[in-house]
Amino acid sequence: MKNKKIMLAGVVVILLGAFIVYQYAQKMKKDISANGSKTEQEELAKGKKAAGVDKENSNEENLTVGGAKESEAAIIYFYGAECPHCKDVIAYLDENDIYSKVDFIKKEVWHNKGNGEELRKAALKCGMNPANIGVPFLFSEGKCFMGGPDVMNFFSEKAGIKK
Repeated sequence: MKNKKIMLAGVVVILLGAFIVYQYAQKMKKDISANGSKTEQEELAKGKKAAGVDKENSNEENLTVGGAKESEAAIIYFYGAECPHCKDVIAYLDENDIYSKVDFIKKEVWHNKGNGEELRKAALKCGMNPANIGVPFLFSEGKCFMGGPDVMNFFSEKAGIKK
């Protein structure tokens, strides 16, 4: 009798654990399918990105800044919505008004598979192994810059900011 109770309790625990894992997986799937590029929407709603934004060419996935059209832009900044180093770059861009000085496109890659694929292709053009890249990442005129300091230095140079 005691063994039956232990087995029953074990089965209940396993079923409960499986249910929790299933619910978590469904929530993650829903969050990803909602196309998590909400940061641009939030920034626009706050008014932070109003200056220098080409509203006709911007959307949740690709924010074109400084008036550059995607097909014309020579500079593409890839970032992850929750990436702390990317947030440092965004703060730098805000503090130094880079949006009005440099034409570029922002592409969120953690929640947008299409943008992630573009990042992979950009890395390949630079001879980099896509398995070894991360964000923040910048692609310009066939050159790649990875990491906050390199990306910020690139923008400083393009904006004519002396350090």
